[in-house]
Amino acid sequence: MAKGGVRVLGLCFLSLLHLAAAGSVYDVLRYDAEGDGRTDDTSAFLRAWDDVCADRDNPTLLIPSGATFLIKKLIFQGNCNSRVTVRIDGNIVAPEWFWTDEYVSLMAFHNVNSLTVDGDGEIDGKGKIWWDCFSRKEQKCANRPNIMSFAFCNDLTLRGIALRDSPSKHLTFFASARISMSGLRISAPGDSPNTDGMLIAQCKHVVLSNSAIGLTWLLVAGAGDDCVAVGTNTTNVTVTNVRCGPGHGFSIGSLGGDSSPATVKRVHFLNSTLTNTTVGVRIKTWMSGGTGQVRNVLFKHINFTSVRKPIQIDQYYCPARNCQNKTSSLTIENVQFAHLHGSSSDELATELLCSRYYPCRGIVMRDVHLQWNGVAPAKSACFNVLTSKSYGRVLPSLKCVAG
Repeated sequence: MAKGGVRVLGLCFLSLLHLAAAGSVYDVLRYDAEGDGRTDDTSAFLRAWDDVCADRDNPTLLIPSGATFLIKKLIFQGNCNSRVTVRIDGNIVAPEWFWTDEYVSLMAFHNVNSLTVDGDGEIDGKGKIWWDCFSRKEQKCANRPNIMSFAFCNDLTLRGIALRDSPSKHLTFFASARISMSGLRISAPGDSPNTDGMLIAQCKHVVLSNSAIGLTWLLVAGAGDDCVAVGTNTTNVTVTNVRCGPGHGFSIGSLGGDSSPATVKRVHFLNSTLTNTTVGVRIKTWMSGGTGQVRNVLFKHINFTSVRKPIQIDQYYCPARNCQNKTSSLTIENVQFAHLHGSSSDELATELLCSRYYPCRGIVMRDVHLQWNGVAPAKSACFNVLTSKSYGRVLPSLKCVAG
């Protein structure tokens, strides 16, 4: 046989091996999903999931392109018998009415390990009616749903999917480990209330990064709250190559609400940009109590464009202004702000407001240059920082006062 023929047969053989390794594909259309954007396809998705979860050979749940699927309160429950891929190539939409009065998610995964969710499709939470209702403080929308949530899901991979206009948070992660995300696109209007891009709580070993081929960034292209929020009892988080704005920026916290214990350690925000956000990078703890610590945090190589307050530590967080000023033993230690550059839309560009009773320790500023969009130089406020160091050019400069 000619060499060319051998090569073609070899490629075909490798392709067959790849298809075999991928396992069976379960298309929701084969389970009587309509895909017309009007008919409720929730039960069809769940029937397909039952077969996927029972499969022992790396199955794929396919939401195919060219169709739009209406779902509500969809819970994918594990444990499953194999690694599972959920491929979202089509579009998914929420109902345009108040479809729940519980704090749930449009699409939730519980106890599903070794899961991959990827695809080129989009999930639209149809959040506007919820935002308007919430702004009017109507009871029927007190519990607004999220778009997608993961709980007790270890070894999780998310790639490429788009989420938009969530009634509440777009993505939530709880009690999960070894999470890898890349190439996500999350968007909502800047004035949509509390529509965080993602909240990560009680998790460990989390990486949010740009795609492996370097063509797209993890994109939080505007949300009505934190683009990325790191919540309580979370360790080893790296966020790199993220573009955020509008919204509230990158946050650790809020922590210590209702005097609860909270620990966050080893969190790195790197190589990212924030544009037209209210805050850039911040750590916030409730003024009304709480125990625990925030330790070993790095904000490095971040650029700001017209960010109202680029740098903030706030240990007096109380958005409703009705908190009791209790003594908190939640401490903040070893936080480094390195190579942070750009502009602020507020004259007060840097604000470090630490606890009077438990001052911040080990605050490091290295090559920080922030310029106010106004005519005067930017200013800083710094209270109750027990130990701090500055290296290179630091503007605005810090004059910290220990309590």
